[in-house]
Amino acid sequence: MKVAMANNLQVSLREYNLLILHNLPSRENNLTSLVPQAIKDGIPIWYILGTQTSSAQFNNLKTLLSISSALDKSNPVQAAVNPGFSLFTLSDEARSVIPSFPPLLTPFGKYSFTTEHYELLTQQIGSVTTRDPLLVFSGNATDKTGILCGEGLWRWRLDDFSRNGNFNVFNEIVVKTVQNLVVKETKSRFRIVGRNDYAENEPVTFDAEVYNNSYELINEPDVKLTILNQENKSFPYVFSKSDRAYSLNAGYLPSGDYRYKASVNAGDQVFSKEGSFSVSSLHAEQSETVADHQLLNTLSASSGGGMFSPKELKALEKELLDRDDLKTVSYSHYKMQDLVNMKLVFFILLFLLSLEWYLRKRSGNY
Repeated sequence: MKVAMANNLQVSLREYNLLILHNLPSRENNLTSLVPQAIKDGIPIWYILGTQTSSAQFNNLKTLLSISSALDKSNPVQAAVNPGFSLFTLSDEARSVIPSFPPLLTPFGKYSFTTEHYELLTQQIGSVTTRDPLLVFSGNATDKTGILCGEGLWRWRLDDFSRNGNFNVFNEIVVKTVQNLVVKETKSRFRIVGRNDYAENEPVTFDAEVYNNSYELINEPDVKLTILNQENKSFPYVFSKSDRAYSLNAGYLPSGDYRYKASVNAGDQVFSKEGSFSVSSLHAEQSETVADHQLLNTLSASSGGGMFSPKELKALEKELLDRDDLKTVSYSHYKMQDLVNMKLVFFILLFLLSLEWYLRKRSGNY
C-alpha cells in the first residue's frame, strides 16, 4: 500500500492508495484541483484538521462534514469513544485508554454533516461529551473519506508509550483507520479481517462482519473460526459480539504457519471464509545489539561491584587482590568403600585365594 501525505504541497496520486491531508486545505493551498483528482481516481482521503486548516476552504470541498465558524480559533478537546460505531471494532484496552489521551486542538465552530457518516470518536470538553465529531468516516462506499477533527495526534503516541511502555493502542487506532479507508468494498455478506503476520509476543486477533439480504450489518448468528497449525491440529473459537460486528482474540500462538476456516449460518445460507497467517519468532537478544553501559554500571553499583573498561584491567586486578572477601578455597572429600563392592579387586583376591588353596592341596599341606 502506498500513502501520499500532503502538507502544504501538491502530489501526483496515480500510484497511491490513500491521500492524507494534514492541516489542509489552508489559506495558501485550497486544493481545488488535488481533491477532485483524488475523488475521480477513487483515492480515499484522510483529512487531519488543525490550527492551519481553513474552515472556509474545507467547506468548499463539500466533504461529509461542514464547519461554520466566525472565529479562526482552536479548541482543546479530549476523545470519547462512540459505543455505536460499527465499521470496525476497537479492543477493550483501546476503549479504556483513549478517553485519557491528551487533548487535540480542533477548529472552533458548529459541526454539521452533509451525508451518511459513522463517528468513532466524539469531542469531550472537561466532563461533558458533546455531539461534535472528532474522528468520523463517510458512509459512501465509492467515496471513502475519514476526518480527524484535531491536531496533535503525536501526543497520543507519546502518552501511549509513557502509560503502557508500547504503542499498541495508538497503532491500533491508526492501522484500523487506514485499513477501513483503503479496503475495497465488496458485496460479500461475510467478511473476515485479520493480519497476515503476527509476532509471538502479540495476540492473534480477527474482526468479522455479517450482512443480511438487504446488505445491513447484523450480529445475531454465531461466527465460528478454527485455526489449524502445521501439524494439522485444530483450535476452535467463537467470535465475541460487539454492537453489529464481531471480534476474536485467539491469544498468543507459537511461531509457525497457520490456516483458518471461518463460517456463519446467516438465515438460510451458510457462508465460509478461509485464509492463512504466520506467527514470527521474536529474538529479544537481537533487538538490542549495543551494550547499555549505563545500565551495567547501575547494576554493578547496586550489587557492591564495579565497572571497568578494557583500559582499566590493571585497576581490576588490584581491586580483586585487595579484597579481603576473595580467598583461595580448596575442598577435599573422603569416601569409605568396602573392598567387596569393588568387583575387580574382589575377583582378583578370590582367584589368588583359590590358587593358594589348590597349590597347598596338591602339595599335601592340607
